[in-house]
Amino acid sequence: MVQPLREPGQLASTLRDAGFSEVSVIAEVDDRLHADATQWWERTQAMATTKAALDSLGPERRARFQEEAFERLQSLSGPGGIVQRIQANFGLARNS
Repeated sequence: MVQPLREPGQLASTLRDAGFSEVSVIAEVDDRLHADATQWWERTQAMATTKAALDSLGPERRARFQEEAFERLQSLSGPGGIVQRIQANFGLARNS
């Protein structure tokens, strides 16, 4: 099973547990602005991995997912649109 490593410390621990040394992790945050839920949906579908996951749902579940996502996005929408905060953790380590 794949588990996300949301915290930099989780990635660092995982790398050390795998036998790497000189481990450092850099967390980068990017705020992406979407004009509305439709633009968010279009951009989300444009990402290959996300598109594959959405396609695997089948038409009915995909439509339900989109509907629920749009409902949740309403609460995130502000005067400038929808801000999506994305954090990526980059690990650097030496293979001892």
